[in-house]
Amino acid sequence: MLTKAKINSPLEEYHRIARIVMMFWLAGWYIKISFYAPYLLNTTRDFPILHPMFPSFFQAPNVADLFYFLPVAIVPLVFFRRESYLKVAAVLMVVCSAVLNLHINTCNDATFVTSFWVGLWVLWFLFHCHGTPKNFRPQAKNLALCILGVIFLGGFVGKLTPEYWSGQVMSDILFAGGLKTLLGQFVLSLPEDIRQSVMVFLSRLVIILEGILVFTPFLPVWFVLGAMCCILLGFSFFSTWMISSVLLCLLGLVFATVLLEKICPAKDCRVQSHRKNE
Repeated sequence: MLTKAKINSPLEEYHRIARIVMMFWLAGWYIKISFYAPYLLNTTRDFPILHPMFPSFFQAPNVADLFYFLPVAIVPLVFFRRESYLKVAAVLMVVCSAVLNLHINTCNDATFVTSFWVGLWVLWFLFHCHGTPKNFRPQAKNLALCILGVIFLGGFVGKLTPEYWSGQVMSDILFAGGLKTLLGQFVLSLPEDIRQSVMVFLSRLVIILEGILVFTPFLPVWFVLGAMCCILLGFSFFSTWMISSVLLCLLGLVFATVLLEKICPAKDCRVQSHRKNE
């Protein structure tokens, strides 16, 4: 009975949630490896980017290589039961994404911005889940939702430009990656005036959806999950699947809030008694 209680304890559930978020984080981090591997290992050496604003550490190609591939070490750590290994994995998530946010070769990719904030949430989550006070679950859930809201706020404000509202940016994205998708090819085959109307509609739909998701802390979690899936699938079918690198780790955070709601509050009060019986 003791063993069963330990397996079903909230602490085990919290570790499971952390592992799920980590796996989504890793999926988003490496889904563009077909681009980043040749880019980091070859392109940045053949055509180095230099700027006096960046310290030499954040211009060195070897640094970007190291911190992009280092999270591979998270994979075995996730499967260990000891919490200390999960904490090491969370530290790796935060450090690697922070370095790539500041490195000249990767600082313009939103992938590492979302990865940093999600990694920071996992790190906070693992260091505060001990003892499981009654207010821990709502704190963890609200913090996750606030992070999502702030990230979508940045995306929303960044799209409030005449070029995006007119559909020009969406059209450029489509021409850059749409030839690789069936729906993208269909849109490109339409007459120019109809295609432009479709681009305006899609562009404004994305802006409106992101504007709504700014209020994620006040919205039903299932609505947030559905809206994010619509954005992910829409971009994947019409233009490029590479948006997945940004959204996958955010989806992990949304799933974490869903799972936190499913943990019975009464269990939180029993964790300490399970520990005393060990």
